[in-house]
Amino acid sequence: MKHATGFCANKNRGFGLVELMIALALGLVIMMGVSTLFSDSSRTLFDMSKQGRTLEGGLFAMDLITTEIIHAGYWAEAGNPIAPETDIFRSGETPDVAPIGFPLPPPPCVGTESTGFTSKEELAYGMAYPIFSETGADLTPELAKGTDGSAGNCHGSGGEPRAKSEYFVIRRASTCAVGETNCPPFDDGYHLQMNACIDENNGFYGSELRLDNDQANLDYRTYLCDSSILAPIYRYVSRLYYVNQDDELIRMNMAWDGSQFEYVPEELVEGVEMMAFEWGLDNTGNGEVDAWSTAMTDTDWPNAVAVKLWLVVRNLSEEAGYTDTATYTVAGASYTVPDGNESYRRSVHNRVIELPNIAGPRR
Repeated sequence: MKHATGFCANKNRGFGLVELMIALALGLVIMMGVSTLFSDSSRTLFDMSKQGRTLEGGLFAMDLITTEIIHAGYWAEAGNPIAPETDIFRSGETPDVAPIGFPLPPPPCVGTESTGFTSKEELAYGMAYPIFSETGADLTPELAKGTDGSAGNCHGSGGEPRAKSEYFVIRRASTCAVGETNCPPFDDGYHLQMNACIDENNGFYGSELRLDNDQANLDYRTYLCDSSILAPIYRYVSRLYYVNQDDELIRMNMAWDGSQFEYVPEELVEGVEMMAFEWGLDNTGNGEVDAWSTAMTDTDWPNAVAVKLWLVVRNLSEEAGYTDTATYTVAGASYTVPDGNESYRRSVHNRVIELPNIAGPRR
């Protein structure tokens, strides 16, 4: 009789130490590759994000300045240009010529009586120069405080200007009339009103312009000559834009502090390193650009009908291991990166802007 023979089951074997070490090594290599890929992707995304913010800041600054510049010389119904001696001042109010010694072009912060003339005289003669520009070095004395701690001619400052960057001033009327929806009410600032009524019996002869900070004196009528319908009243706007040492685009707005006019600073855009201009001049009076200039004379400004705006905008954070040694061309001149800013990436923007309120009436 045969006995059933037994059988032996195969023994299950686990990973040995060698296999485990190999698996761990392979896993470590894979994890390092994934980590490196993730790190590189994150760094690239971060750099792209920084560059995107730089471009966004540059475009925002360009749009903001463009919107301001195209309103230069807007004087509502009065049009442009303004001749202060005949368009604003009346007989007995002031001589028929610019006061002897008044600086032309007027200083950047008109209205603060820094010239020794009245606020109205400064503002009125500033209307003949609705847009004006110089370098930050020229602006520094206007913002600097005196040795006795007194305020500078602008009576306010948003920081020390970058010497080689340029500033510009804008003078115009507000784009809305007092009393209109969302338009600020009349307050202590200077305002403009154009007379459209021709009524010699009541002393209204039409086409007269008033500049005053007392609303009671602004009583001109509309073309209907209806005593109950006053002509629109517009605020006088005077603004100054410049780049400070912290690479911030600063706007200074003329305002009344209760005792005098001052220019109040407002930070607009960070990372703006340089601002420069090329000016289009109409030398023949037809409203078209005949020549471009970066070296404007005092007599050139009334003929500026267009401008090419240049901005250099940098990242807000430094980049490790990066050094910008490039030389850029800005407004026809070489531009090198300021000391201490070499580790920031930057972009250069430019745009041509027409001055419609100045060029338009010439066409």
